[in-house]
Amino acid sequence: MVISDGQFRRAGEGSIEVTLVGGPSGMAKKLWLPPEADGARKLKIQYLAGYEHYEQTSQSSDHSDSSRVLTWTMRTQIAE
Repeated sequence: MVISDGQFRRAGEGSIEVTLVGGPSGMAKKLWLPPEADGARKLKIQYLAGYEHYEQTSQSSDHSDSSRVLTWTMRTQIAE
């Protein structure tokens, strides 16, 4: 699933809480994805002039049993 940074920063009905580990220091560490993202194990977030790639590493974090934890794997540049 591809999202833009800041696109999903608030919890909504049925939203999925995601904790991001690693990646750029300026990015949010918590995101709330829409319900249709349920089951997505990879996330690509548009950030500045590239994409930050994250993969799911566990179903829960220390903060919430319903939160997913995704770990940063790489950055790719946006093709011009």
